Amino acid sequence: MEQNANIIQALESLGLSSYEAKAYSSLLKEYPLTGYQLSRLSGVPRSRIYETLEKLTAKGFVLVQYGHPARYSPISSDELTHRLQGMLSQSLKVIAVWARSEEKRYSQSDSALLVEGRDNIYAKAKYMLEIAQRSVIVSGWEDDLLELQEALELTKAQSIDCIVVYSGKFSPAGITKVFAKRWEEERQSAGRDLAVVIDSSEVLVGNTAGEGIVSAIWTGNPGVITVVREHILHEVIIARLLTYIPPGIYKELVMFYNQTLNI
Repeated sequence: MEQNANIIQALESLGLSSYEAKAYSSLLKEYPLTGYQLSRLSGVPRSRIYETLEKLTAKGFVLVQYGHPARYSPISSDELTHRLQGMLSQSLKVIAVWARSEEKRYSQSDSALLVEGRDNIYAKAKYMLEIAQRSVIVSGWEDDLLELQEALELTKAQSIDCIVVYSGKFSPAGITKVFAKRWEEERQSAGRDLAVVIDSSEVLVGNTAGEGIVSAIWTGNPGVITVVREHILHEVIIARLLTYIPPGIYKELVMFYNQTLNI
């Protein structure tokens, strides 16, 4: 039942009414059917089933076998998917043209904008990684980087310089400049920082864990970009230096690191 509800919801998001989505999904399971039979199978009221079928027929999603009574069959699932993709693609083109004509032109350095919610932070980070043209510098924890892994791995195919500094266990395929922040795994902070810099032109930096709504800041401000970029590059140097430090000294450094977190 839950899966069927998800399918109905997905069809509704693509422009079908609730009744249209229920009628089409029911026809896929059994056809041809009369309007009366489909009403009983789909749960669409008899008072609305023929109106619903007329709309589905007009859209080309349902085919009619005329007779007394008429019987209805769906187009195949493959054809439906193909047609919906075409309709969605056309709609997106119209929206893109409209949005570009209406969009206010402004410099990204004008302000720092708040991105609230973990999913929204991931979506913004993925978009940044996908539009990067020259360079990508990222610092984060395993759970967050796994969400961005596919977008990060695409940078290789696009010949984009990519540096990743991570905490936890993370090994994206095809990215050679990957550095582990081993001491981060032992720190006593409840936060989970994530920073993404692309093309030295915009940055997303914030926290993805903790109580309440997690948030990040996105900006094109040169000063903020420089600070975040240099911080990540310093993390690269520290990660390299730690490979030469004996275990005893490393433990002292971790202890000192945790003590300074309360500042």
